[in-house]
Order: sequence, then C-alpha cells, then structure tokens
Amino acid sequence: MLVGVGGMTWLSGLAAVLFYGGGLLVARRMAKADPIMSKIWMRHIKQQLYYPAKASIWRKN
Repeated sequence: MLVGVGGMTWLSGLAAVLFYGGGLLVARRMAKADPIMSKIWMRHIKQQLYYPAKASIWRKN
C-alpha cells in the first residue's frame, strides 16, 4: 500500500524490510516451537468455513 500511494520511497523500503524481518521472526519461532506446525497450518487453511449438516446414509425416512 505504501508503494501504491507514493511510489518507492525510503518509508516504503523500510516498511518492506520490517515486514520481511517480522515474517522471518514469526516463521523461526513457529519452527522452533513445533517443526510440523506449518503442515498443521496448511491443513487448517484448507478446511471449509462452514460444513452443512446432512443426514447419514443409514437414516430411515
């Protein structure tokens, strides 16, 4: 957003470096806490937000 508003400025460059550093810090802490957390996170992202209720195939009408 900073680049779109005013072009490539020192402020937008600094923001990019800070975002990159923050993302790297979070990724390292996540990997240190649980090495397979990225796989769990990917499984979480792939899940649907809503699963509608449906009857079982063994339900009698």
